[in-house]
Amino acid sequence: MKYDLVIKELNQLKTENEHLKRLLSNMMHRREEKAEITNNANIISNRALPIYKINLFKSLFKGRTDVFAYRYESNNGKKCYTPAIYPLLQDDMCVFLAFDFDKQNWQQDLLAFVKECKNSHIPVNIERSRSGKGAHVWIFFFVKINQ
Repeated sequence: MKYDLVIKELNQLKTENEHLKRLLSNMMHRREEKAEITNNANIISNRALPIYKINLFKSLFKGRTDVFAYRYESNNGKKCYTPAIYPLLQDDMCVFLAFDFDKQNWQQDLLAFVKECKNSHIPVNIERSRSGKGAHVWIFFFVKINQ
């Protein structure tokens, strides 16, 4: 009787093991797809067709589809358009983080932040602010994350 229970548990563990292997394989496949997209980002230039640029953008900046940019008129009557993305998805998860460095010591703060990310093996992407007086750091995830 004990032997039968051990065999039953062994079979359950084998089934669970196979299930976990499939999950891991799926996760690795998704990670490889994301890495391929990221690696291909290097070959997309300003001269690339808009559809390639859009697909690259959409692959990295996944956000809420029910939140969108709007057009407005500023106080001085100028018509403005504010492109935006809301990174927190409806399930309270996200696939990227953005950090803005623009105060007086932004360069030192940026270097300290990037150093900590590097020490934690977190790849970052740095973008200089349009004004030249700050920077943004982008962190992209292969899978959705939560708190």
